[in-house]
Amino acid sequence: METNLLRDLREALALRAAADKKIDDFLMRLAQAVEQLSNNIQMFGASELKKPNKRFYTTKETCEILGISRNTLWEWRRTGKIGFTRIGSRPFHHIDHIEEYERQMLNRTRK
Repeated sequence: METNLLRDLREALALRAAADKKIDDFLMRLAQAVEQLSNNIQMFGASELKKPNKRFYTTKETCEILGISRNTLWEWRRTGKIGFTRIGSRPFHHIDHIEEYERQMLNRTRK
């Protein structure tokens, strides 16, 4: 009886070890996929994935693309950190303004 219990325990431990190995392998592949995705986002710019296909963006759209608040965007416009164009009384950001800001930030982080 005791021998059967020991054999069953050994089998259970072997099964658990095999399951742990599969889980470890999956987690390793998942970590590699996340790292690759992170590299792609850095290479292409996170905002590139969010930009709709148009030329001028509202304050709200620009904030969403850059991942910043309205107050931050207002401050950046006020200090000249990012360009903008007024159409009537409303500020708009041309795609070139956004891309230029992104290039400046990318160059700043590479130095």
